[in-house]
Amino acid sequence: MQMRVKTIGALVSLAMAVTAITACGGSDESGSSSSGPAKGTMTLWARDTQKAFMGLLADAYNKSHKAQVKVSIIPSAQFVQKFGTAASSGNAPDVASIDLVFLPYFASQGALTDISSLKKGLPYKDDLSPAHSKLADWEGKTYALPFTAEASVLFYNKKLFKRAGLDPDKPPSNYAEMIEAAKKVRALGPKYYGFVFAGQCGGCNGNRRYRTKVCYSGPGCQTETTTCVAVSECAP
Repeated sequence: MQMRVKTIGALVSLAMAVTAITACGGSDESGSSSSGPAKGTMTLWARDTQKAFMGLLADAYNKSHKAQVKVSIIPSAQFVQKFGTAASSGNAPDVASIDLVFLPYFASQGALTDISSLKKGLPYKDDLSPAHSKLADWEGKTYALPFTAEASVLFYNKKLFKRAGLDPDKPPSNYAEMIEAAKKVRALGPKYYGFVFAGQCGGCNGNRRYRTKVCYSGPGCQTETTTCVAVSECAP
């Protein structure tokens, strides 16, 4: 167990953050020691959307550490079920990159390890994203650290805005304005649609439909709490 904690700490230093969990999975505990460099192998689960960069991080880490990390890529649609099954059977990985919305549930079920002390010891803890860090806490304890943050961007077509009688240099500043602009673009004709949902992206659609604050993509954009708007010059 001491080896595992040290290994996780070293990986965190490299990769910014991963979710630590209780079960030791396929780790080699024979390298366990309270002193000296960590040894052994720890298992890490990641979603298939992270495949490209996760492999690069793991390779870089393995080249510079005696302790090694073995990455398993899990299809995103199956990740929660597989992780839950593995955790309940005591076969969960040592580390997992989990969608933050599922963290409260797994923490409440005792599937995650309290890493509060580990976070406090990180020299860069104050540089971690405050919003994401807050979501990694459950009942006053920290169970994860920010690892990757996706940016939500809403594009609008300036040429279509102009055709619809809208100001092409003034994108919607709130949800009501976005709906109104979409209706005017739709009124241009049957082949024009004022709004298009992203395909195979539940998070994108959730943000577009239910996140009501929209701002410009610039210095005044509060990316932690709002959605930004980017500009597209093209038109059909």
